[in-house]
Amino acid sequence: MRLFTLFFLTFRHNISAVLEDYDPPSNSNEMSLRSTTPPIPSVLNFDIGSGRDSAFWGSIYLENFARPLQYFRAHFGAPPPMGGVEFVLASPPEMCRGGRATLENAGEIRRENILVVERGCCSFAEKAALAANAGAIGILFVNNQDGNLHPSGPEAHDVSVSVAMVARTPGYQLVHALSAGLAISGRFVPMTCGILLGKRSLCGPVDRADENFVDELLYEGYIQQIFKVPGGGGRENIGHYVQAEFGPPMPPGEWLLVGVSSEYACVSAPSLYGGEAVLVRRGGCDFATKAEVVARAGAGLLILVNDEENAVRMGVDPVSRGFEVQIPAVMVSNVTGKYLFSMLGNNQGGGTKVEFKSFSQIMTCTSQEAEPDTAQPYIREKEVLSYATGGGVLRSRAAAAALVAVLTTSLVLFY
Repeated sequence: MRLFTLFFLTFRHNISAVLEDYDPPSNSNEMSLRSTTPPIPSVLNFDIGSGRDSAFWGSIYLENFARPLQYFRAHFGAPPPMGGVEFVLASPPEMCRGGRATLENAGEIRRENILVVERGCCSFAEKAALAANAGAIGILFVNNQDGNLHPSGPEAHDVSVSVAMVARTPGYQLVHALSAGLAISGRFVPMTCGILLGKRSLCGPVDRADENFVDELLYEGYIQQIFKVPGGGGRENIGHYVQAEFGPPMPPGEWLLVGVSSEYACVSAPSLYGGEAVLVRRGGCDFATKAEVVARAGAGLLILVNDEENAVRMGVDPVSRGFEVQIPAVMVSNVTGKYLFSMLGNNQGGGTKVEFKSFSQIMTCTSQEAEPDTAQPYIREKEVLSYATGGGVLRSRAAAAALVAVLTTSLVLFY
């Protein structure tokens, strides 16, 4: 009994110490806990050093994708690579012909490539070995059934490349983007979870470098108006946008801007568009429904105009529905939306073109990009860790014991 009492007091002290030094992350899609004290054996301590080698799941953050893809690591092969990688679609997609593993584009594979392969026909081990022989750093399987699993390969203990799998619906979003010729880069972020007082699980990156990467992610950018000038085309920055948490990745290039036939786009309409960016006002139905309605009418992109002087990150419930939305979506502030509508009016409803420049694209450019000259206010409204006590950090030991009762999560908006 005395031993149990000593353990309980020590555990309660450690929990309180971690909570006192909790630092809310700037991007809480992945929550983190930082402590200025030396690492203690706490269920909330994510900084476990060598955990990358032992983490069997995580997230893949892809350039211009609305949200990360969850992966399961295989029972064989190396851990996911650190840093940025480029994804290449295998040819044939199943990497198999006549029951034998085949890679017809082996000559195009480079060391920094992750080979994206559809599940089926041949074994995981055969495909992984062929990917290794081609020089890839890893192979990513896309499941051909509902759900996800850890690929097995009892005969593949000597495979030296990373091996993982993603579920069918999000995985085919990546396959379709690669099939369309998009250059897709990204990063594997292994995750781990800690059980809080035996009631709640908090998950986050196992590496500090990955945690910093996730914290600094931006799903935002600015919009450029494209107009004709002598000798070529000119561009002018006209406002910010925030990408939704659903839909396929934002493809590069110019977009023809059009208005929607009904103000809120909540009711299905006949085919009206040919792949344009459609302006829609907020209200009447949830965000994902608007995207589904204009997609069925032939739109290529939804631009939702907020009714306030900011832009927020549009959410979807359940998350799985977001991977089924067929077009990307962004939100702009009321001020930017009014300007876009005025552009349509000045051009009698046609000929107006815009382009979207994400901040992540800007950071990787070699040439110096100009700053937006019409900066509209915007808000990154993401999942954050907050407390029912008004957002303040809980510092008392008694509060630590009752943390589960007062811990709440604020979600991204859905409508």
